[in-house]
Amino acid sequence: EALRAGLRAEARALQLLERRDVAGAMGAMGEELLGAVGDLLPPSIKRTSAFLAFAQRWASQVRSLEQAFEEKAAAFAETGRADVAVSLLASGLFELSRVAAASLPSRTGGQVARYLAALVDALEGAGEGVDLAEEGRQAEGVEAVYGGMRAAIDGLIPGDMRVDATYREVLGTTDPEIGGIVRSLVGVMRDIVSHRVCWKRTASRTRSRPSACAPGYSLVEDRWCWPEEAGAELQKASCAAVEEKRGSWCYRPCPSGYEPKFRHCRQTCAGRFHVNAPLMCGDARGAVALAITEMAAQAVFAVATVDGLAQLVRDAGLLLAGSMTTVVEAFADMAKPFGHPKCPEVTAWGL
Repeated sequence: EALRAGLRAEARALQLLERRDVAGAMGAMGEELLGAVGDLLPPSIKRTSAFLAFAQRWASQVRSLEQAFEEKAAAFAETGRADVAVSLLASGLFELSRVAAASLPSRTGGQVARYLAALVDALEGAGEGVDLAEEGRQAEGVEAVYGGMRAAIDGLIPGDMRVDATYREVLGTTDPEIGGIVRSLVGVMRDIVSHRVCWKRTASRTRSRPSACAPGYSLVEDRWCWPEEAGAELQKASCAAVEEKRGSWCYRPCPSGYEPKFRHCRQTCAGRFHVNAPLMCGDARGAVALAITEMAAQAVFAVATVDGLAQLVRDAGLLLAGSMTTVVEAFADMAKPFGHPKCPEVTAWGL
């Protein structure tokens, strides 16, 4: 139950980090973890002055984390990178472990530190799993999450309990919580890809045959200018000054907010979606880079269904990992195509 509570605290913190609410994220995680730590300890410990001092130092440390992690939280919200979020929360858990070790009797402090270290193991496994799944390596992603959870379980139980039956039971019990962490990490990425980038629009480019003649010449046939003075040479017609000659055609300028792209016009990036990419615009370079990465991953995803991925995991010999059904569902969902809206028309830029 303590492991479930800790995983829920991490998932809640990730949800708040997505909104760049560092204070809320650290505050919620700190409060929920302190409650979970209290449930780990016997009542006699919680009634001591040492525990009261520990709780006060814990709260003080949580407040300091709010200020220390502003930059990392902004980077996570900007890029959706799982490793940034994991690094942020893992650093916070490490600092809270130091508080426990320094404030509580050695045996009790060590117990709390081991508990928080187990949460770091689970969190890092989830982050690694999402990174692998982003590359299209879904089964390896599930294996990474399983590895993190197994390390977390090993840190909390005695050696003689480290058997498949124990792992299966704990994985089944904690599946909604570790799945919530994975879904939170994936959700940030999906929100960025779906709402912070857009496809460039294209527009047709008006064209016509060359029809401009130099003074003293008249257009008499398609693309040819006839001299008015006898003896002068016939000339080819040219394009008007505002037109661009390509091959045997004259192309009119693109409308405002568009630029020439061979024989058509393609939208330029401006306003809110000001970051340029070959086919897309975004509100930040990290958002565009993530969208491009996800589109590349779509081509190599092995399966796009829960049953298909569960079978792939079993085929890889990861029988216990397959029991994490929420995690498997989250990774299967990643194989579904991401939707990108069309960029706003020129009149909407800046809105």
